[in-house]
Amino acid sequence: MSFEAQTSGTEIPKEPFDYEPIEGIDYLVDLYSLSGVERDSSSEDIKLAINKRLLEYHPDRLQGLAPEFNETGERTVLLLNRARHILLDETRRTEYDGLLSLWTGPISEKGIPAITVKRWETMKRSLMTSEEVESDIAKTRLQIEALTGYRPGRIERMESLAEKMGDEPDPDITLELEEALFQYDRVLSIEQAERLQLFDIETKGNDYRVSIESPRLVAEQLEVAKQTIVDDQIQTNSSNIASRLAILSGENISAEAQILPMGTNSTPDLPRYFDDQSKKIIEIADLRGEILKKRLDILEPTYPFPELQTEIQPKIILGVVLPDQLIWLAFTHEYDQDTDNLRVETFGRDEHLTVLLDSKAYEEILRSGFNLAMIKLPENIDVMTVVNHALGKVFTRFKSS
Repeated sequence: MSFEAQTSGTEIPKEPFDYEPIEGIDYLVDLYSLSGVERDSSSEDIKLAINKRLLEYHPDRLQGLAPEFNETGERTVLLLNRARHILLDETRRTEYDGLLSLWTGPISEKGIPAITVKRWETMKRSLMTSEEVESDIAKTRLQIEALTGYRPGRIERMESLAEKMGDEPDPDITLELEEALFQYDRVLSIEQAERLQLFDIETKGNDYRVSIESPRLVAEQLEVAKQTIVDDQIQTNSSNIASRLAILSGENISAEAQILPMGTNSTPDLPRYFDDQSKKIIEIADLRGEILKKRLDILEPTYPFPELQTEIQPKIILGVVLPDQLIWLAFTHEYDQDTDNLRVETFGRDEHLTVLLDSKAYEEILRSGFNLAMIKLPENIDVMTVVNHALGKVFTRFKSS
């Protein structure tokens, strides 16, 4: 049986997939539209309209037609008989109107089974095994590596060279190591996004950036995704529209529509790959965290006029260098030597300080009780992670001097 997508401008992918949309779960037939009447039509008008439509699908008219037309005709007759059974009885019609008002999914006006693209994709993925998912991911991984220019083994080679250089590695080697680490992180971030899509978690824009908190945040996302699946099942069980519709129609309840009532002790029907893929996603998040630490280890602030910055000052100006702009952040701090506790707060720059920064009058700023540092924001790293790292580096530099 054919079915239609219920998302504007989107078509169901033409791939083999053994799933038939279920009425009352994936879609609901509008018996009024099917009968050719308005929802406020009188019983007499509904009766006349249904009888007229039934004549259109009389068996004599379907003789000689292709099997698919006969199948469509038989289903339409079944639905029209359902419409007569429900809409011509005041009690049943009232209950059906209630189901229509509760329903928030696709509405089929012609009786054709329908499903949203998102639901179709979710059901397709839910039937996949972990092996099938991994096979797809492996193909995607090769494309990602080719796209990003990632070369396995490059990080180890650069780390070995940097280690041989000691405390003062060649800037070119440091730069190439950062590039290799970034390429690897980009591969991981895209793969992580691909796997998160299995749980209907979209990754957009800044979501690709990694931070110190990323492993925890990813774990929380997966917990939310799991709870969403459970909540959706509870919602389906509580409304139980598929079963109620079948009972209302006087028809047998299909196996698919036999929803467990609320309160029934049952294990949530999670996708078969859920546990395995959750572990892999968390492993990727942890690996990205390790790569982040390596990138931060080689990321150093620069200090304009270092000869004027020999000790820590009450205020710090930090410039974050972006590809197309320079952002200045101002901080005050308090350091407790007894507890080795550092408290940092931002403060608003006054107009005079802003003018000095814009005119690059750094020497004058430094002579006014400030430390001044600048740091480049690497690609794919969260801004605040870099800011906190830079502030830590600033304090470490002056604490040890």
